[in-house]
Amino acid sequence: LVFMEQMTDRQRWLRELKSLFSDADEDGDGLLSREEFKDRLEDVKMQAWFRKIGIEVETYSADGLFRLLDFDDSGSLDINEFATSLDSLHGTARSIDVVKVIRDTRRLKADIEEVSTSVAEVITMLHRLEDRG
Repeated sequence: LVFMEQMTDRQRWLRELKSLFSDADEDGDGLLSREEFKDRLEDVKMQAWFRKIGIEVETYSADGLFRLLDFDDSGSLDINEFATSLDSLHGTARSIDVVKVIRDTRRLKADIEEVSTSVAEVITMLHRLEDRG
């Protein structure tokens, strides 16, 4: 009985999610752009739904929340990425903070790797200049 209730709740959650996604996908291309997301996030219905699943939209900017949801950094969300991202953020505000830290850490790692590569290139050039001189 408990399992059936959980399945029913999950199916309801997915129906609501698909409906919100479809409403927000203004051009009907199956993707939510950053702008479409920002526009829809101003809708009271969407804000209420986010609060219902434990995401306090007032705490985050629309851009910040979009970046948290856009796991692949493509600049858009398809229904699967939207559902998966929201599922991982689903719950308390503490969960969303953990996901934000993970995303920020990934970005920092990428930035550090880029700086490291640049520094290695500069060192290589300096060694070449040194060998000539």
